[in-house]
Amino acid sequence: EIRFLKTTSSRTFLACHQLNQAFNDLFDDVVLLDDTYINNDDSIKTETILKNRDLIHDFCKTQSIDFIDCHPFFCILPATLAAQKSELPISFTIHGSSSGNFIGEDRIKTKLLFYLVLRYGFDALFAVSENLRDQYSFLSANINVARNALPSRAINTKQFSPTGRFVIASRLDYPKTKIIINFLKTIQHTSEVSSIDIIGDGDSRKKLTAFIAKNKLSKCHVIGWHDNLISKISNEDYEAGFGLGRVALDIINSGKPTGIVGNNGFVGFLNKDNLESFAKTNFTSWGKKETEPLSSSIKKLRENPKKYLFTQDELAFLDSETNWQSYFQTIKNCVFNQKQVISILNNILENEPNITNIDKITSELDKNFENRYDIIYHSYKNLVANEQRDITKLELELHSVKTELKKITSSKFWKTTKPIRD
Repeated sequence: EIRFLKTTSSRTFLACHQLNQAFNDLFDDVVLLDDTYINNDDSIKTETILKNRDLIHDFCKTQSIDFIDCHPFFCILPATLAAQKSELPISFTIHGSSSGNFIGEDRIKTKLLFYLVLRYGFDALFAVSENLRDQYSFLSANINVARNALPSRAINTKQFSPTGRFVIASRLDYPKTKIIINFLKTIQHTSEVSSIDIIGDGDSRKKLTAFIAKNKLSKCHVIGWHDNLISKISNEDYEAGFGLGRVALDIINSGKPTGIVGNNGFVGFLNKDNLESFAKTNFTSWGKKETEPLSSSIKKLRENPKKYLFTQDELAFLDSETNWQSYFQTIKNCVFNQKQVISILNNILENEPNITNIDKITSELDKNFENRYDIIYHSYKNLVANEQRDITKLELELHSVKTELKKITSSKFWKTTKPIRD
């Protein structure tokens, strides 16, 4: 996204909690935010929120920034507060199922606060795939799909070779490391796999390395971070690669067959029949069950490798030039709108900088915010009022709302009236 914006002569900046120094050259300047502001007891650190908000606000003012593009997770709240204070348009990109649902189930008050910010805090919403757009349709009926895309370059397809060497590429955070650990158990007992490298880094790398050592998984080797993943995979004699999400595109671009791994385990190799289907789920296991044992899939790959390798024409719908041009046009046309909820939040936090009780915040919102039609908000409120932690009832209500919304947004009437809504 940033590399494409650079081609449009845009200046790009970053506000974040942690920075990988390898990406310094992408940004004109960087501001580092303070640590997380959520407590374990379902309360917040107002002082930290305001500090991060003001860091972003002052940074935008100093650098003459005119648009904020927000990504998960904890920057959501200070970024929306800063955008409102700065009167700058702001967008949010949904990357995965947890993008808007990353607060633990035991923190129902914090979940309520984040729902309000996600629902009412942005001028534009993007999702990286159709399934995420549908999953989060309760936030807006006008979520734009900004697909993760392949760089505009020739796919570096090399002659397939059944070497028995495989590779996993992934960020090594807690959720993805959990998936990798489960998959490695399968790998260790698959005779077609002689070795597997794991390329990536993150705060769970030590945990992964310790698991491999403890269980004596002799086939598995953690390589760590590599600054040119496509080149690394392409130049090694890997038979195929495994990934989850955006990184699958890098494996495709390396010219190697690409397997998708998720919470359900291994769900299949990308091929000419399922490529578009997997693209709609951002190359995840969403809605898919394990198709067949990994061993059987590798045997089929070896029997007909051409089915699992793609030409440039077959990948044209994933081309970054097309996808990012559409994205850039959308943010270019995006304008700042006053957001009552965020304005109220700013006032509450500024007037009571030591407030930690989210009940008091939602109580003030109730007095000032017209929310009688927001079913989800009231469902959360009922759970908070009854001091409930079991959100099964709420999930059922959300499912009902999503189902009704899907009926509406897929109707002929909805499609016909789109120009009027726009």
